[in-house]
Amino acid sequence: MTDYHPILKGRQAELQAVSHVPDELAPHILPIFDLPPSEHGPITDACTFSQRAQDSIPRDMVIAVDVRHLPEPTTGTRRPLRDIADDLHPWGIPALPVAHLNDSPAQLADVRYAAAPYGGVLRLTADHTEPDDTETDAQLRRVS
Repeated sequence: MTDYHPILKGRQAELQAVSHVPDELAPHILPIFDLPPSEHGPITDACTFSQRAQDSIPRDMVIAVDVRHLPEPTTGTRRPLRDIADDLHPWGIPALPVAHLNDSPAQLADVRYAAAPYGGVLRLTADHTEPDDTETDAQLRRVS
């Protein structure tokens, strides 16, 4: 069976839709949840997503989590991607962090931390210019 990797918003409706996936299909679907920002801030957004995911993700389903749209926290030591990984791991929900070629060193540290138990996902974005092979190769080495 071919695997399916839908890119979904990390909102309640999308998580509720995923909760209806039949058990026999769950291992073949890897939803990539793209978390949208809210007025509540990135730490609250991460916590809200984790709580909803705990109630929605079917048994045997692996998910990927992309926090690129959440603003970087400016205070405290909490980090959205780390918090999500820490929240979902005890529930047995494999949450693969999503890395991007242009992530900052702090973002890549978060990805490495969150990827430790299960691995991660590299998400490449479409660019309308011809990529520079040397620059892309250097970015890939930095991310891996």
